[in-house]
Amino acid sequence: MPSYELRVTVHKLNDEPTARTVHPEDSAQYLLKNCYDPAEMWREKAFALFLDKANNVIGHLLLSVGGTDSTTLDVKLVAKGAVDVLASKVILSHNHPSGNPLPGETDIRMTNKIREALAILDVELLDHVIICDGKGYSFNTQSVFIIK
Repeated sequence: MPSYELRVTVHKLNDEPTARTVHPEDSAQYLLKNCYDPAEMWREKAFALFLDKANNVIGHLLLSVGGTDSTTLDVKLVAKGAVDVLASKVILSHNHPSGNPLPGETDIRMTNKIREALAILDVELLDHVIICDGKGYSFNTQSVFIIK
C-alpha cells in the first residue's frame, strides 16, 4: 500500500519579529506586502499570521488556494502552524475577488470554529481580515476599512 507524507511549512521569520500588527490596517499592509501576489488576486487564497504576545509577526502560512469564489480554511493547519512557532495569537486572512469585503455565512462559521479550536490551545484568534480592491473587513472590529 502506498504511503503519503504531508508537510506543512510555516514561513518562520528571522529570530527577531519583523512587523507589529495592532490594527486591521496593519495586518492588511503586512499581508499585501508579504503574502498576496497582486497578479493572483483573481482567486481566493487564505493565510495565517502568527504573532507573539506583543503582536509581533513571527511567521505566516499559506493555508489554501481556491478558485474565483471560495477557498478552504483547515482548522488543523492553523493549529499546527501556531504550535510550530509557539504563537500566542493568530490573524486569519483571505481575499474576495468579487470586490465585496463583507463576510459570507461560511466565513463567519469557519472563523468561529477556528477561534474555538485555538482557544483550547491557549492561542487567541486576534482577527480575521478579508482583503479586496483597496478595502478590507475586520471580524474583530466588525467594520470595513480602506487599505492605503
